[in-house]
Amino acid sequence: MTLRDWLKGAKTKVDSLDAELIALNCFVIDPEKRDRSWITLNEQRDLLDIMKVQVLPERQTVMQVRRVGEKYVTAWVPKKLGIADVSMASIYSYKDTIRNTFGELDFEKYLARAEWTVDMRAKGVPLAYLTGHQEFYGRQFLVSPDVLIPRVETEALIDLVKGLKLSNNPRILEVGTGSGCVAITLGQELPQARIYATDISDSALDVADVNNDFYGQRVELSWSNMLGEFIETECGGAVDFDVVVANLPYVSKEWEWVDQSQLSFEPQRALYARAHNGLSFYKRLFKELYSDTSTDYVVVEADPCQHQDLIKLARWRDFIHVQTLGYGLLFENRFRYWWDYGEQKLVHKTEAELADESDKYAKCKNYEAFTNQELKARREPAAECEEWFR
Repeated sequence: MTLRDWLKGAKTKVDSLDAELIALNCFVIDPEKRDRSWITLNEQRDLLDIMKVQVLPERQTVMQVRRVGEKYVTAWVPKKLGIADVSMASIYSYKDTIRNTFGELDFEKYLARAEWTVDMRAKGVPLAYLTGHQEFYGRQFLVSPDVLIPRVETEALIDLVKGLKLSNNPRILEVGTGSGCVAITLGQELPQARIYATDISDSALDVADVNNDFYGQRVELSWSNMLGEFIETECGGAVDFDVVVANLPYVSKEWEWVDQSQLSFEPQRALYARAHNGLSFYKRLFKELYSDTSTDYVVVEADPCQHQDLIKLARWRDFIHVQTLGYGLLFENRFRYWWDYGEQKLVHKTEAELADESDKYAKCKNYEAFTNQELKARREPAAECEEWFR
């Protein structure tokens, strides 16, 4: 069977682009050669000949993926599998099980795996779960159904953090890391930073750990329900971070415009928030930041329909909205500002003022950290939303 024959049959079941991507992931061993031009060059060739000439990567690379255990290796001989069993099905997941066994005996298994992948895609399983990887900010990350698939809109969080003027060795925490793509990317883009990441899901942390291996273990991963356990076990009850980043569940099932079927294969607990139009987790996050941490900046992702409520919620917890970039929002700690009596507005502290924790600058400029009137206004929202904020 030629590659063209296989693609012709696959394209009767799934989208043409999906069929080509499945072919690249199932029949091309070297990731650097997974380019659509490869298909053009090999369409007339027999699939068996294509597989025979390829060389497996070194075993060390294989073991980097398999170190977390057998549960991340999908049985690629066709059988009846549910989505829960589709886990890291990329070529990397099972290379060592077929090392040195290319040839006629295993070709049928390769072909069968490709057919199974097409059938699963036709049933709606996201391609990222079938190939086992997804690109984020120019890098490939392994994914499984235990984590959300990295999305382009989340890249705005990276750009917002990179745009900040941080200290020479900033401390950055991501809450709810999932696959680890945000925290790991920040570790690669900001090599001078110390990166921490937490998640409530052990399975998600396993995936993040594998990705962390590939990118040099730059992130310190730990289990935590929001900030609670992390503060107690990792920080001794005190947290001082330059930036806290979060892409928490924010989708509401009440939104009529959301295609629930498209999201049904991803972990529901990582997608949906039940209360406050999807902002219940962010409500808790800002409460914990306000009570238990000293954080300069907070960067979060939310749907644009939630931005105004989120800005009000953050201000209630002393974080001022600074910038919006797509789905991402940047907030800065209220206490990095003075209140200017004359102009009746917030004035950002200078570098010298931020470094000096005394109030000598405020006194000489007739500034104050806040006025009683301004504080009262911030603490007393309109009656119809008071309970929401509290």
